[in-house]
Amino acid sequence: MKNIFFLLFLLSAALSLKAQTGGPYIGPNDDKGKITGSVTDSVTKQPVDYATVSIYKQGSTSPFNGASTDPKGNFTVDGISTGDYKVTVDFLGYKRRTIAHVIISSGN
Repeated sequence: MKNIFFLLFLLSAALSLKAQTGGPYIGPNDDKGKITGSVTDSVTKQPVDYATVSIYKQGSTSPFNGASTDPKGNFTVDGISTGDYKVTVDFLGYKRRTIAHVIISSGN
């Protein structure tokens, strides 16, 4: 089986940025972050398009959110509350790749 090389580009929450720049009112549902990354083949370095990215709350056995990668292997999952998560990447013919303890924080 092939291996997936998984890059996690961005873990962020927008709450502190909006508050510091004098942006619009931030309601209770605006304290959300996002996970953005890219999935590539570990040998060829080519993007893996349409791979499945799943987001799990730490300790859970079923995902609560996720996305598919685009033709360039990129993905974004928005609207994630602060907390500790596990991210998995699956694609037919590849071994599952898991990254535990992905932390989304408010940035305060």
